[in-house]
Amino acid sequence: MIFELRTTENGYSTRVYCMPENLSRLWKVSADVCFQQDTPTTVTHGNEQFRHVDFDSEHNFYEENREGSIGGDFLFVEFKIRILNVSGLVLAPILNFEKPQNGFYDTVLVVKGRKVFVQKQLLSLYSPYFHTLFTSSNPPNSEFSIDDSQIKFTEFIDFLHHIYPDFSSAHSLVTSRNVESLLRMSQRFDCSLVAFKAEQWLMDVKWMGPAWKLIMSERYGLAGLQNYVIQNLETQAEIQKISKSEYYSSMSDATKTSLLSRMFIILEKDSEDVTTDSEDSHMCRCNAREASGASGAPGAREDVRGIRRRDDGPPSGASMAGLGAREGLGGKRRRPNDDDGAEDDSDEEMEEQQYSRIFDTIVMD
Repeated sequence: MIFELRTTENGYSTRVYCMPENLSRLWKVSADVCFQQDTPTTVTHGNEQFRHVDFDSEHNFYEENREGSIGGDFLFVEFKIRILNVSGLVLAPILNFEKPQNGFYDTVLVVKGRKVFVQKQLLSLYSPYFHTLFTSSNPPNSEFSIDDSQIKFTEFIDFLHHIYPDFSSAHSLVTSRNVESLLRMSQRFDCSLVAFKAEQWLMDVKWMGPAWKLIMSERYGLAGLQNYVIQNLETQAEIQKISKSEYYSSMSDATKTSLLSRMFIILEKDSEDVTTDSEDSHMCRCNAREASGASGAPGAREDVRGIRRRDDGPPSGASMAGLGAREGLGGKRRRPNDDDGAEDDSDEEMEEQQYSRIFDTIVMD
């Protein structure tokens, strides 16, 4: 449904559209529609005059024109619609957590002063937080209050839709608008199910840049997402693009170290590819020399005299630095008293900072 309000020469016009972009001719919707002008501060209840409308592909809108002065700079109109019958459309059921429904709730959560009707067993199954909340009360309470100023009521309801099974599949989609709020809620209420859904969405979405995904993985502790992003970096240019993004300065030294390790793997692979190409080229030269020698043709020796195997030059400075640092990453740190005990965490932090500086040097080159 799309509601529209327009001003006219003599007053204003109200219009409601029903699926205007649907090209099928197999659907019908019967509804009662009401438009009512209100004041800025109150909504009038009662005395509504509903008009019955049958929508279909050829009659997909209903319009009313009102004459008279608007009376000010603003016009407030309340749209009401009651769906009576739908045919030709398979609609996902909508679970309303704000209204008690038999068989769908056995307790009440109070969030931002508003009651939310939920099932204890279902929430306890997917959230250790709710399991502790519901079992810590003795005797069991009928209402549980969640006091957190950082929680938005609409985000909490959206979070519940992603916990419940496909009762409300139309409302349980992860999008760019709610992915971060879902991760925030799953972290707040210790719900790995919702975090898994959001992480999988971040892995699958293609238009979102890897730099932002790395920030999200850090912020919400998503090791799987971070590994997926880094493993799919195939070129030095892709890593350099991350280093030049606006999010790079916010990344931790640990993430930069992981990017550095990936850079070394790419450099080593590129070096191996160059060596393979050089060996193939040398093999071709040798075959050509043998063929010329066997032919015995005059001048053949002279033709191939200038073909000599030349050693490949030394690797570039970046490759040398990369391979040397890589050996340092893969090897064991040597300390005078290496057998005396566990490594100090501060040494690891210093190492990450050091490799982070190395990474900055290489990618900025």
